[in-house]
Amino acid sequence: MARAAFIVLTKKKRKSKKLIEKTKLIQIRCLQADFQTFLDFMGRHSTSFLECFSRHDYKCLQAAFKMFDQQKMMFEKGLRTCADRIISIYQPHLRPIVRGKAKAKVEFGAKIGASIVKGYTYVDHFSWDAYNESVDLIAQIELYQKRFDMLPSEVQADKLYLGRENRNYLKEHHIECFNHPLGRPSKEENDKNAQDKKRALGERNEIEATFGTSKRVYRANNIRAKLPDTADTWIGACFFAKNVMKFHREFLRLFFQNSALTDLKKTKFDRINIFPQHSPIYYITTLQIN
Repeated sequence: MARAAFIVLTKKKRKSKKLIEKTKLIQIRCLQADFQTFLDFMGRHSTSFLECFSRHDYKCLQAAFKMFDQQKMMFEKGLRTCADRIISIYQPHLRPIVRGKAKAKVEFGAKIGASIVKGYTYVDHFSWDAYNESVDLIAQIELYQKRFDMLPSEVQADKLYLGRENRNYLKEHHIECFNHPLGRPSKEENDKNAQDKKRALGERNEIEATFGTSKRVYRANNIRAKLPDTADTWIGACFFAKNVMKFHREFLRLFFQNSALTDLKKTKFDRINIFPQHSPIYYITTLQIN
């Protein structure tokens, strides 16, 4: 009955609100009847038969009960969202993340805050829940200080990160950030930092392209792990492979530079520098993994 009601809804080109509510009601009632049958069977017999369930089946059973409570609560109160809403019984850690893209308004996957230092990518924040990316700025600067035992001299970030609180933090720690100031733009055309702003805008494209390269080359958009810890490791391995390939390119260039091939033409690779001195740090908003 639930399947038939769902098919009727999906075949409609224009889905009215009344039809959607009717389909939800049918599915909730069918699911409630199945759960009631299961609970009655468990009441007539001992609960020890739950030991026959595998670990995976028991986890799915718990997720199904929790999902039913959430959907019933939202239907009765007329809500469209709730905290920690389950969208997949087999992967209860997944959360819907609204992106507003033309291809898909809502995406499902991990949300990652990453930074780039001298071309090497660091995954600083990994979360399955949606969050505001601006909170990552201070945490990433502290992680930079922990890694290199110094603060960055320059931060190149998207305007989403540059709220008033984050700007005050950068000012207190004497960290340069060549972005447009808050408020209405000035009418004066003379800008002392125009060249620096133009340079920062171009260099910040590196982090924008990093996720595209990770998805296209290192298959970060094809994560097939079902457990959250396994998916976390898989995603980290994609960025690790990217960093290893960059190290190999720089190592080969350094090898040829120090060899007898002095007439080696300049390539697109930068000079290797494992210990950066007051190097800039870059930020990106999010990464969605399907």
